[in-house]
Amino acid sequence: MKSINKMLIVLVSCLTSWGTYAEEITSSNRIEVFTDQPALIDFVADAEVIHYDLSAPERLKRSSLPSFPPDRELAMQQAKAFFASPAGDVFKREMKAALRGKQKMIQYHLKKIPAIVFADGKYVVYGSLDLADAIQRYKHHLQVNDELATGGSNQ
Repeated sequence: MKSINKMLIVLVSCLTSWGTYAEEITSSNRIEVFTDQPALIDFVADAEVIHYDLSAPERLKRSSLPSFPPDRELAMQQAKAFFASPAGDVFKREMKAALRGKQKMIQYHLKKIPAIVFADGKYVVYGSLDLADAIQRYKHHLQVNDELATGGSNQ
């Protein structure tokens, strides 16, 4: 919770500077944040911030699946009936959305969470939910790479 308070303070103090750099953040203006719990994520002007809560599938199972009896045959009948029902359709859609973060984590080969991902997995900041700091690190990375590519003649 301490990090959430810190994020809110950073958000308030940095909101005015975000707009001028919005197009420089990523080529797609997308920042993906991976956590293992629900979290308040900073707003970034002119950027799409997507939060993937990797605990969502487990919470969804606990909250939306009915209790099935210990008898295997009866449980299978009830499960089939549930998944064929409108409630089962809703559960399947919500589970598919909840698993998107895990799919992205595998796609990006993320090593740990929390992680903030830029440029479709090409740059990752691990261990923090501080978007202002992560964006500064990413901008520095872009600047250094641009200077290396242009031989340091960037102004």
